[in-house]
Formats: sequence, C-alpha cells, structure tokens
Amino acid sequence: APPPADWRDAALSPGDWRLSNDGAAATWGLAGAASFLVRCEPGRQINLVRADAPRATALVIRTTFGERSLAASARPDGATATLAASDPLLDQIMFSRGRFLIGASGAADLVLPAWPEPARVIEDCRG
Repeated sequence: APPPADWRDAALSPGDWRLSNDGAAATWGLAGAASFLVRCEPGRQINLVRADAPRATALVIRTTFGERSLAASARPDGATATLAASDPLLDQIMFSRGRFLIGASGAADLVLPAWPEPARVIEDCRG
C-alpha cells in the first residue's frame, strides 16, 4: 500500500513511552532502545533528543498546530535541541490531536502519540 499522504494518517512508530524513575525524562522506543527523549534540564530547559539520529543538525517538529525546525547539536546520546520550558512548541506537542512527528536528517520520521508521559516532564520542569 502507498504511504499515507498526510503524516497524521501514518501508523505510530513502534515503541512505548516510559517515564524515568525520577520523572525528569520521558523516553519513546522499544524496550532497551530509545528513539526519542523529552528531558528536563537544570534552569527550566527541555532537551528534545533523537537518540537514533546522533548526527542530525536539525529536528523538525510537526503537530496539528504546525511545523517548526529546531537547530540540534550532536551529543553522545543523540541529536539534541534545547528549548525553554515555557516555549509554546511544548504546549503544541502536549495538545496535538493524538500525535506529533519528530523528523531528523538521516532517520525515518517518528510519529509519536501525545500521551501523558512527555506532558508530565514538561509540566514538572515548568514548576
């Protein structure tokens, strides 16, 4: 079958959300293999990390509100974009209608469900 014309109709990427023991990170992926992380850092910063695309220089975030490209830096745990916890893009991720997309050069797009785990990390980081 041909791929869907719209990312909102694509199947979700394989995996599940997991919350870290300290609640500071939400990880998406198959057991033992993280693809994407939402992590609270000191100073009320949120790191969005594509663990499966360590050399990507940008992350593209699509939500039902629109699309935004973020500069990313290569780090040992993956391509990382950092946002202030108050950035409106994080609200768009949390309130996207059921799903959002994370794109990175050199890796397949991730279509992820907008479940409570990343929202909890974001809200706690704002606290």
